[in-house]
Amino acid sequence: MKNLKRRILAALLAAGMLLSAGCSEAAPDHQKVSGPSATTTTTKPVETTTKKPDEDKLFPVEKLPESDITPALWKIKTKSGKDIYFMGSMHALPKEAYSLPEVIMDAYNQSDAIAVECDVVAFEKNFAAQLALSQGLVYSDGTSIRDHISPELYNALVKKMKEWDIFTPSYDYMKPVAWQTFIEDYLGKKSEISAEYSFDSFFLKKAKSDKKRIIEVESVEAQMDVLFGFSDEVNELLLSSYLDYTRESYTEELRDLYETWASGDLERLDELLNEETDESLMTQEEILAMEEYDQRMIHSRNKVMADKLIELSKGDESVFYYVGLAHFVGDTGILALLDNAGVKYERVEYK
Repeated sequence: MKNLKRRILAALLAAGMLLSAGCSEAAPDHQKVSGPSATTTTTKPVETTTKKPDEDKLFPVEKLPESDITPALWKIKTKSGKDIYFMGSMHALPKEAYSLPEVIMDAYNQSDAIAVECDVVAFEKNFAAQLALSQGLVYSDGTSIRDHISPELYNALVKKMKEWDIFTPSYDYMKPVAWQTFIEDYLGKKSEISAEYSFDSFFLKKAKSDKKRIIEVESVEAQMDVLFGFSDEVNELLLSSYLDYTRESYTEELRDLYETWASGDLERLDELLNEETDESLMTQEEILAMEEYDQRMIHSRNKVMADKLIELSKGDESVFYYVGLAHFVGDTGILALLDNAGVKYERVEYK
């Protein structure tokens, strides 16, 4: 089942966004977390509570030497002669990815606006949105996680989390997505691949500093619908995928995914996300759950993202567009949808 676990991990880090940015604020104080992620809207920055003067400073990675990474970057030329640059992001990165290559920074600098999955920087400072996420992580119908996953899985998870010293009985009243983030936080702590250095937050903070327009391809509400909308069968499959991980094996797969992104290797990415699972090792329930997960987490969102990119390609504004890398590859990915729509684009070469 290794390839199934790898697919799930790759989808979370290369497709999900809100959870990696927001759940650390929504979690209990003693267990800060990190880790996933569709009405198309264009928004103004959300009004927020008063903040300290230095809260919006860019993190200091801008001062580091230029890295030698070459993530895949594409360009569409609009009818009005404007450039739409687009690429896949990683919602967690190591510090070594910065400073980002000049080719990427030039694509950003020439843009009038950026287009992102959702404005997580505004979300992190929006008390109402944070409260909604916090409330969404807890069962409000009188049930507990024991009512939604099998006793065997519950017992195995509790045993594993106690070994890691990250379990408390209060977690029983929290939904599976919260358990996922607690586990991912523990496993990822020594990986040096962190949401602290996320591609998303870097450019959102920079765009706000530069007073560029921010276009939301999805919305916070849409991403919460995805997070909390999975069936019990999907949540069972997702949680069970963590049981065999160690910090070392988790770090190894994080590093593999990062290096795939950093090298722009789309064939390898397609392998990670779409490699065939041995269905002879899965129950029919697990097969259906994986299909549901892929549909909600990847395929349905791909169309929303591709439609927005096509819309932007018909406009008269230069835009720097990025969404999770996982949305670009495969038969239902953004690149395939652009091809089907007859949209012409080219891959940008690094100098």
